[in-house]
Amino acid sequence: MKNNTIPIPQGDDLCRCQLTLIFYGSALIFIKADSLFRGSIVMTLSIQDLLVLKELPSEEQISLDIMAIFFKEHLCNRLFHYKIRDKRRDIRLHLRTFDLPHLLGIHKMLSGSSYRGSKGFPALASGELTLEMLKKANIGAYDSTIQRILHFPFLYQLMYKPQFIIFNPKVARSMIEAEFMLYNAFSGRYLHLGIKKEKSTDLYVPVTFLERKNVYPGMKMVVVDELEISPE
Repeated sequence: MKNNTIPIPQGDDLCRCQLTLIFYGSALIFIKADSLFRGSIVMTLSIQDLLVLKELPSEEQISLDIMAIFFKEHLCNRLFHYKIRDKRRDIRLHLRTFDLPHLLGIHKMLSGSSYRGSKGFPALASGELTLEMLKKANIGAYDSTIQRILHFPFLYQLMYKPQFIIFNPKVARSMIEAEFMLYNAFSGRYLHLGIKKEKSTDLYVPVTFLERKNVYPGMKMVVVDELEISPE
């Protein structure tokens, strides 16, 4: 998709609808009523757009239901096997659909368990949970979390080409319980995926997703020698 906006006739009598669906080539594009402004429509990015994202999207371009499907289809149900230069040579990492609400920071905006974990993912994928809903629920938390959400599609590229640091919570003065941080720079920010080993298996799982202006200082960097990806 080369152009994300389509000019439309201006006028106060422009009809607004709750949700409009159009096809752009073979891709289904979602256009929402609140995306209408001064004679233009902003098209929500498709799954294919998210896979090759180069610039930070706007709030109008992101839809949580599309992001949930993108996460499930392209990051879950597979094993990322990183071979690193550390005594913990083999890092086998997997992501589960129920990780998504926490990685997006939904818990910061909505209290209770209804939109967390295994309950939260269906709410995201079905379109029940939207950015508009999160903004209305807690505007302060939304403003401090929205950049994490907008940067989240870059996770796909991060997983395929990460750098590793051994994370030390004491040095970082952090409550994050992560053994490693996978990080790289996208759109002028450093994205970090914190991971730790699951108690019941030898697999690593995500514990946090962050966007920062820099890499955590004082951490040991580890070289990634190889990445193998296989179905789980």
